[in-house]
Amino acid sequence: DSSITFIDAPSTVQVIRQSGLPDHTLIWVSENAVISAGHDCNPNLFNHNGTEWTYAGKCDEAKKKAAAGGGSRAAFNKFKNLTETGQEPGVKKLDTKHQNCVTDLQPFAATGGRVSSISSTGLDGSFVFWDTSKLPVSPA
Repeated sequence: DSSITFIDAPSTVQVIRQSGLPDHTLIWVSENAVISAGHDCNPNLFNHNGTEWTYAGKCDEAKKKAAAGGGSRAAFNKFKNLTETGQEPGVKKLDTKHQNCVTDLQPFAATGGRVSSISSTGLDGSFVFWDTSKLPVSPA
């Protein structure tokens, strides 16, 4: 089950189901914004609009990929990739900063009671800094 549950005491419970893989870590970036991350390799932002929590979107923009060449150039690139990486060109790289599960989110800097920068670590060995004011979706 890929869902996140928000409980507002004393009795309001709200469950938001996600279509992706489950998250297992989260961080509050303000009173009305939460970022969660996990097996999807891309952090998710949730905002509170005063009455309910909503899914705002992914924090990592998809990277643009270069178009693959054809003909003899494609054969050369395939051979070059095999000799440099030892992998077939069919091994796909994710369009996210993290290439494996995000294991932890931590505050890095705060301004005026809001987290202005966070860090994330993943099983791929990546350590990524996120400026919350420059995310493709903005925290409430």
